Amino acid sequence: MICLAQDDMHADKLIGKWASHWVVLVNSEADAARFAFGWRRVPPDPAYPLWTDDFSNLVQVLGR
Repeated sequence: MICLAQDDMHADKLIGKWASHWVVLVNSEADAARFAFGWRRVPPDPAYPLWTDDFSNLVQVLGR
């Protein structure tokens, strides 16, 4: 899958809008193209193994 991220740092606390960080996963380049504006690719990090049914260490991911 392709991971894309976007930061929305425009907070307006008077209307309840806080800064946020968004992440989406898509299956194909065609799907990624739909998120072209304002989104950046998040490259794989070899320090973390691929998440599979055989390996899923939630503590390692959340502690990052």
